Amino acid sequence: MARDFSNPKKLGFMRFLQVIFSINILLTLALSVFLIKEHYTLDFVDVLDYLNLIFEAMSFWLIWQRKRAARSLIMAFSLFNIVIGVGYNLGQGDFSPLDQLLDSWFDIILFLYFLTSRRVKAVLTEPFTAEVKREELEREISYYQPRTWAFWRNLIMYFCVFSVVGHWMEAAYCTLIRFGLLPGIYDPNSQIWSDWLYPFPVYGVGAVACVLLLYPIKNFLEKHIGSRVVPLLISFVVNALVCTLIELAMGLALNMDYALWDYRDMFGNFMGQVCLQNAVAFGIAATLMTWVIYPAAESGLRKLSKDVVNTAFAGVCVGFAILVFLYFINVALPGVSVTSDGADTTIEIDVGEMMGGAEDGSAAAEGGGSAVAESAGGVCVAEGSTAAAPAEGASAGAGLAERDEVALASAELAGQGAFAGEGASAGSAGQDGAVGAGFAGRAAGALADLSERRAFASPAFELSCVA
Repeated sequence: MARDFSNPKKLGFMRFLQVIFSINILLTLALSVFLIKEHYTLDFVDVLDYLNLIFEAMSFWLIWQRKRAARSLIMAFSLFNIVIGVGYNLGQGDFSPLDQLLDSWFDIILFLYFLTSRRVKAVLTEPFTAEVKREELEREISYYQPRTWAFWRNLIMYFCVFSVVGHWMEAAYCTLIRFGLLPGIYDPNSQIWSDWLYPFPVYGVGAVACVLLLYPIKNFLEKHIGSRVVPLLISFVVNALVCTLIELAMGLALNMDYALWDYRDMFGNFMGQVCLQNAVAFGIAATLMTWVIYPAAESGLRKLSKDVVNTAFAGVCVGFAILVFLYFINVALPGVSVTSDGADTTIEIDVGEMMGGAEDGSAAAEGGGSAVAESAGGVCVAEGSTAAAPAEGASAGAGLAERDEVALASAELAGQGAFAGEGASAGSAGQDGAVGAGFAGRAAGALADLSERRAFASPAFELSCVA
């Protein structure tokens, strides 16, 4: 029975080529990362290999899209490799027919296969026609519907997602700088290398700007210019210019001291705020967003049900809110400050400020613990202590129940049970431990009784008070 070569899902040898192309591209790019700048040179063969990577990427895409042009491109480039290889070896005086045949065997197979294969002729049939372009453009223009809830819902999700993805993109960009593949300054202590979920909202804003501003420009250019290449090139230039102007405006407003970035040593810089290298990088990223990523994302979301997308929207928004509250929101309570060095957390409490005017006292808890200060005039009580009873040297001081009671003697307060630790005296207040103002009368006695019973005992931290 005759074989059917017309089924576009059965690519046969072309599927094998796609796998080979993708593996070669990934491996070559991955190995290129480890080439340190100024420690290697590219010879003719290396340049030819990198050109073949570009050719393989283009061929992969054209086969995937079943474009008829794939056949012509692969045959032309295979023939180009054969001719260039022969010419190079002849010029070097090192030509051998057998060696040349062994070096060019893969290109010869590609050329002959795409020249004679019935499957290639039956499957690769999609043309680059005006009709196809018009249909694609009408579909992409339909994505831009700012009067609908779905448009803004998706836009909010893009902001949230790309605020985090932008962090990863910058890390990848700085990795190229780190290994010397791009010029620039590598800072190992930058926020980029820690907290991988830390959102960079500037990239979220950039994604939104691409959709609201640059995507309509791309559609306009495609609609009014009959070619594909010219609108792409113009769009790239516009994208790079707009993104560079945004960076310049941010730099003039926030970075006049060059604390955030400094491009004064970079080629093609302007005022040290923008440079040619970043302009090109911005242009590439924005062009990918407007021509590939956004249309693909919208096409994918339209294939899902409305309930699924709305549910995903709720999850993305809450997830992004969690990151914002973890990294950006810091509500300052009067008299309370929390700091962390990554291993230990310190909580400082200014009791006087919390109580609105009494003498100041503060508590500090280290090692991940917590401290609670209770006062009717400044007494500090720890929610935890490694001591079985009030620590040796715990202080006693003259308390404030009212301002006119300042003159109360510490001995009188100690007689009423006010935090009189072993060997403590009014004179030692502030030297060894917590210093605070004690309660007069029953308040002081009650707190002392609680402390003696270790009602607040916890081995999680060590408390210190400062008057």
